[in-house]
Amino acid sequence: MERQNWTEAKKFYEQSKNNACIAYCLYKLGDWTTLEGFCKLLKKEDPVLLCVANYFWNVGMCDQAVSTD
Repeated sequence: MERQNWTEAKKFYEQSKNNACIAYCLYKLGDWTTLEGFCKLLKKEDPVLLCVANYFWNVGMCDQAVSTD
């Protein structure tokens, strides 16, 4: 049984405005469309963008990985 409840965790991270953890939850959920939109909400210099680029790269979504920077 999967012990991690990424959807519930994402809600709590949204309340605390923890962008890195929100991005990680979206990655674990495989919610690529929302993750891509989430990137557009971040500032260009946000270090979370590098993490998100790696998430996209890891699953072969190279166009999205490059467009996050």
